[in-house]
Amino acid sequence: LPVREMLIQRELDVDLSERGLDDSHALFIAQALHRAPGVVSLRLDGNDLSPAAVSAVAAAAQVRGTVRTLNLTGLELPAAALRRAAPVVDFSGKGLRDTDAVAVAGLIAGNTTVRELWLSGNRIGDAGAKALAEVVRASPWVSTINLGGNEIGDDGAADIAQALRGHPGVDKVSLSYNKVGPAGAAAIAQALHGTRAVTHLDLDNNVLGDGGAIAIAETVATHPTLSRLYLSHNNVGSRGARAIADALTTNTALVQLYLECAPRAGPVQMGAVDARARSTRLLLPA
Repeated sequence: LPVREMLIQRELDVDLSERGLDDSHALFIAQALHRAPGVVSLRLDGNDLSPAAVSAVAAAAQVRGTVRTLNLTGLELPAAALRRAAPVVDFSGKGLRDTDAVAVAGLIAGNTTVRELWLSGNRIGDAGAKALAEVVRASPWVSTINLGGNEIGDDGAADIAQALRGHPGVDKVSLSYNKVGPAGAAAIAQALHGTRAVTHLDLDNNVLGDGGAIAIAETVATHPTLSRLYLSHNNVGSRGARAIADALTTNTALVQLYLECAPRAGPVQMGAVDARARSTRLLLPA
């Protein structure tokens, strides 16, 4: 490892890609970065590093402040720009994996200018979602989280839910086109009981099933600020559709609901949803 060079040279590009490095090497590099006066770019792609090790490197790069670009998986992240990011951090459709998401989280931690996180259309899984959730939980200034079109399951959804619990700022959340099931939906529903900030929730195209729809419905029934809810293409059947219909009898905040159920929901249950929606002037898609 070029530790001596890192500690004395300025304007130094460090390329350690495909060197067979493991976590112990990455942690050593992180420690060196804290004291390095002039590392401007760092490549660690093609190594076998855990999310924890990546987080340590990203945190060191964030604290030291000289690193301009950081490459962990073959994707070059603008480290300097992220440290002083504009209100919207947008990496949609960039092919980010968990490692990249962990790095992004480490680089924006503590940046009080960030308001919106757009990381949709990537390959982020539960580990990446967890890292981003930890940043959101510690960042009351964040208002939008869009992680649609990734590979996030129940564990990642539960971490996002934990970040939402009591959060004063997040009002828009999208986890559409992921792998969230009943357990993840239940965690999100429970978290919404502890926050009045969320107004938009998009869980389209997951695997909620009746169990997930019922959990969401229990929250919808009394939530005072949730105004837009998207639950289409979640294999919701008759029990889930009935729960949503019943929730609409007491809800006073929803103005838009997308709920395209599975054929097994049946016309009677969907008719009930439609009737309850119309009676409360709720807008349904055509």
